[in-house]
Amino acid sequence: MMQPALLIDEIIRHIFYYSSEDGPSTLNALARSCKSWADPALDLMWMRLSTITPLLYLIPGVRLDNGVYVLDSSIFPHDLLRFRVYASRVKYISHRRHIQVHPDILSLLTDCNSARPHTELLPSLLSAQLSSSACDTIQTSLSLSHQLRHVDLDLGFNSRNPKNFPAIIVSQYLEMVARIAPELQRLSVRGSLSEDLLGTMSSMRNLRSLSLRAGSSLTTDAFLAIMNFQNLAELELHASHLDIDELSDTLPNQGQPILPALKKLHMRAQGPVLELVLGTLHTESLHTLDIEAEGHPVSWRPIFQAICSNAASTLENLTVEHHIELDEMDIDSGPSAAPPSHTTTTSELIPNTQIPSNDMLILTDLIHLRRLVLDTTIPPAIGDQELSTLISRWPELEHLDLGSMPVSGCVRRRATPPLTLQSLVALATKSSKLTTLALPVDLQKVDDTEIPANTPNHSGLKRLTFGGPPPADPLQLARYLHRLFPSLMEVDSISEDEELWLSTQAALRTLCLPTTS
Repeated sequence: MMQPALLIDEIIRHIFYYSSEDGPSTLNALARSCKSWADPALDLMWMRLSTITPLLYLIPGVRLDNGVYVLDSSIFPHDLLRFRVYASRVKYISHRRHIQVHPDILSLLTDCNSARPHTELLPSLLSAQLSSSACDTIQTSLSLSHQLRHVDLDLGFNSRNPKNFPAIIVSQYLEMVARIAPELQRLSVRGSLSEDLLGTMSSMRNLRSLSLRAGSSLTTDAFLAIMNFQNLAELELHASHLDIDELSDTLPNQGQPILPALKKLHMRAQGPVLELVLGTLHTESLHTLDIEAEGHPVSWRPIFQAICSNAASTLENLTVEHHIELDEMDIDSGPSAAPPSHTTTTSELIPNTQIPSNDMLILTDLIHLRRLVLDTTIPPAIGDQELSTLISRWPELEHLDLGSMPVSGCVRRRATPPLTLQSLVALATKSSKLTTLALPVDLQKVDDTEIPANTPNHSGLKRLTFGGPPPADPLQLARYLHRLFPSLMEVDSISEDEELWLSTQAALRTLCLPTTS
């Protein structure tokens, strides 16, 4: 006799959900083994589709002929009952591969569906992913539902003509989505946008999440419209081409609060545009911020001041990205270049390439910070004392990444990281919640006897990445690290001297082994 608990729908669906990780064959066997299990197993089998092919084979008489799905014979509406039963199970569909379908099949589906008003081909659909390279009318028809919550469009950047056939179909599809799916929450668009697409997207004011990577096709008007989305909680926006002169007079005078519900922002733009947007936000709930600054040089002070002015009491995660091309000849032959025997600091490499220490100290106002990542070509110009000051104001810090030295051969040979091992002592003392750490540290002089006797053991750090040259003595470094971080077992670096780092990690793991009497 079967265990009664296995006849409870909620329990069996929970069990089958984990069984689905083994692939469709397991669910197929479960569906055939017991009548009570058939629906839960089939619901999971058909919940996610990566192509429309399985749906096509549910239509009697459909076959593949020279790469095109065709219909052999005429069928009647009742012949589509099986199709409708299985189609109603689909909640997530992806159209990434171009599949050619004869127009008769689409006509059949739409004609039969027209007899059932207020229904769609996939009535339970929650999420649709479409690529313009694989987009046709059949794909968009199988991507519509009143239940839609998430739409992901990959339009590509190759098309020079926004009026081409796929672009028109996608534009019509998004217009239909805006009309029939009032509960749509997330929209993600990558690729060049036509004016029609921009217009439709600008009207979707109830969105809660928007990712827009549209290159130079994003217009100033569309950007300003998005800034007025009052319900938007998450926004990713690539706006490197936008000119500050076109925005500075308009954005602060929109007449409505700027993104008042925003919680997560990822934005790529020129420095002045970042400063303007961050300074005009009206949100009181921003907890995650990722900014990618374009151009060189970047004035970091006003950007950091804008962040602290609007998000000091809420921001928990901050990522700052800025990358430039380093010309090795410029580095070596500049007017202040040092002789080959001289070891420079990073601040001597190229003027205005680093985040200045005084600008970094502005971030001490972010007292709830849990995660900080500085992904810059050259690490910020802070030393041990500045780092100690910063982390003393971030008691909740769990992840800290201050970057690494450039990989250029001449830079690596000539430049010394600004931080010493004393920075690790400060972190062990003041950052009790730290679990992962990445720092550019000078490791040429390692002596664990220099660690103050009252320095506490930090048992929380699990991974440490060094962003500079390898240590001269791996065993000595391992002893130093084990004294500060007794639970640390993962140590690595981006440097090319892999064997030295493997030796350091092996020594560290040996020290972590329990001693035997």
